[in-house]
Amino acid sequence: MNIVTREKYYEVLREFFDKHVIINVETSPMVNDEYHKVYHCENGACLYEHNRIVVEEAEVEVKGIKVKANIKLWETETWSTEFPSMYLYEKADN
Repeated sequence: MNIVTREKYYEVLREFFDKHVIINVETSPMVNDEYHKVYHCENGACLYEHNRIVVEEAEVEVKGIKVKANIKLWETETWSTEFPSMYLYEKADN
């Protein structure tokens, strides 16, 4: 799994969009905290996004007490006809 920073994610997207003219974007409806996007380009290239809410359990320490917490994140998997899958994680609103 290739997890990238926000900066790297937008750098890869910028490089893709600088090379291609987007002619259509398909966005699925949000179902069960999940949706998909497909960017179709004039020259046949495509960029795909799969966006969903995931919950990760983490152990945190607060004032010397260790507790488990469920962390809600947006997971964005993106790939294209030119680059392999990469994942971006961002905090989801509660």
